[in-house]
Amino acid sequence: MNILVTSAGRRVSLVRAFQKELKKAFPNAKVFASDVSPLLSAGCQVADDYFEVPRIDEPSYIEFLLNLCRQK
Repeated sequence: MNILVTSAGRRVSLVRAFQKELKKAFPNAKVFASDVSPLLSAGCQVADDYFEVPRIDEPSYIEFLLNLCRQK
């Protein structure tokens, strides 16, 4: 099981909380984060891995996320 935090931005505490609790139940699980600008996103920087995604108002956003989830 993995978790994806979208629009991670400054949500460092959220990402770390998911990492801590998820690893207790699923040691090999990962917490992924996504953002339009992942290099500027503190949440992405502390996640196990991160992805650059289109803006949420772009028509391709949902399909992009679905494909990302299928891959990971």
